[in-house]
Amino acid sequence: MKLQRFKKLVQASGIIAGLAIVAFALGTLFNLNGSSAAASDCSANAIMTCGASDPGTFVNKIRSSNDGKNPDLATIYAAYGLTAGEYDRFATTSKAGTAYKDGRIVVDGKVVATNASSIGRVQKSGDHAKVIGGTTYWEGSNQTAFASDSIPVEVMFDGNGTMEFAVLFDCGNPVSGNVTPPPPPPPPAPTPTAACTGLTVAGDNRTTFTLNASAAVTNGATISGYDFSVANSAGTVVATKSVASANATASTQVTLNDAGTYRAKVTVQTSLGPKTASACEAIITVNQAPAAACKLLTATGLDRTTYRLDATADVSGGATVQGYDFVVKNSAGTVIASPSVSTTATTASTNVTASEAGTYTAQVTVRTSEGAKTSGTCTANFTVPEKPIPPVPSIKIVKDVDGVKQKQVAVGQNFVYHVTVSNNGKVDLTSAVVTDQPPAGVTLLSADKGTIANNTWTYTIPSLKIGESASFALTAKVDAYIAGNLVNTACVVVPPTIPEKQCDTATVSVTPPVTPPPVLPSTGAGSVVGIFATTVIFGALAYRFFIGYRLNRQ
Repeated sequence: MKLQRFKKLVQASGIIAGLAIVAFALGTLFNLNGSSAAASDCSANAIMTCGASDPGTFVNKIRSSNDGKNPDLATIYAAYGLTAGEYDRFATTSKAGTAYKDGRIVVDGKVVATNASSIGRVQKSGDHAKVIGGTTYWEGSNQTAFASDSIPVEVMFDGNGTMEFAVLFDCGNPVSGNVTPPPPPPPPAPTPTAACTGLTVAGDNRTTFTLNASAAVTNGATISGYDFSVANSAGTVVATKSVASANATASTQVTLNDAGTYRAKVTVQTSLGPKTASACEAIITVNQAPAAACKLLTATGLDRTTYRLDATADVSGGATVQGYDFVVKNSAGTVIASPSVSTTATTASTNVTASEAGTYTAQVTVRTSEGAKTSGTCTANFTVPEKPIPPVPSIKIVKDVDGVKQKQVAVGQNFVYHVTVSNNGKVDLTSAVVTDQPPAGVTLLSADKGTIANNTWTYTIPSLKIGESASFALTAKVDAYIAGNLVNTACVVVPPTIPEKQCDTATVSVTPPVTPPPVLPSTGAGSVVGIFATTVIFGALAYRFFIGYRLNRQ
């Protein structure tokens, strides 16, 4: 029994071994297209005997046909889309994939073809003939040709990602199928953007400004902060501020004390780097600080007691004038006038009257938006002179006779009266009337100027300037003896300036005639009697004395 059982085991083992041998032979027969388990296929069915290990070797074997058996490789592969001009592209760009028994060709996890089939040199069940270059080859589907579920495949794609050529590397058999177009590429991810979009400046006061910045980000870009800077006209940065913020806007304040023009700039810090733009720059103007001053005060005389005060102010940087307050003091410090002028102008004038003679001091204070302003130059002195004495007209007349005030003249003897009229006042004179009416007994004969009528001489002087004189000569005589002094008066009057007559005199006396002495009787022998006469004048009277004398003869 044991022997029989042993024989049966031996027989069974032989059957199993035989089946294994048959299975191996069938596997070799039906896996002529290649197998993932086989490193190479050197069977008669292989298009490229023993296949290739990599794309470069594959291309080299085509070019050299060095498999020694298959000079038709180039023709076969060209029929499946791999021409000589594409060898290098295949060698460098082809991708490894898998050909499945169900007809799929998969590369990088994507189905690039279905219903795949391959050709070989040996006919198998279900194959059909395919003639290439005059030689018949046998083509069959992967379903019938593959002994295993999958075999490695090398695939070349066109620029669109569509399969152009595929080959089973282990045997070199080309594979074709219904090419699956690649899915359209997904839309590109939106590109993130970031930009600085603006910078504005708002003046809070003369020196303080608020900088307002704005930015924009899209598609995931982010903001982390804002860097502000301010440079003066020379380009020197005078202020910097940073604001940490993820918001699309940011603000900060800067203080600029010096007047001038500044350029503000903001740079936005973003996930795409710092961003700025021309719109993110702005000009800042700092005006001069308001200032006001009283500049000048002058005093101009309009007449003896009235003066015009002229004031000047200076304002800048927005300061304004509101008015002017004038004060005038005498030398004792007493205020005599305090006029005010309400105006916004930088000049103002007012008139003041100081009736008393003396020196006065005027001062002006300018009322401004910056307070009351005055200065040393806003003080002016003026002097009111004493009240002038009106000029007094005056005229003088001087008269003489032959150069003396009194003269004795003979009867019938011509003599000359000289009359001189002088303007000794402070006013020019016109139409001064000069007259000379001699006393009885004196006759006017002629005059160098004027007229004589009824023994009265008259002349009108047309003009007599201050300090000028006019002289006249009048010739006269006495026709008969008149005892005593003959006083002649000349007068001048200037109506209506000098209505009172101004007069002067000259006096003549007449030499009395000679009276013969009386005859004295003789007194006897030895004596001589004589008489002499003399005249004595007392004032206006003349006395004639006769004195007798006797001489005794011895």
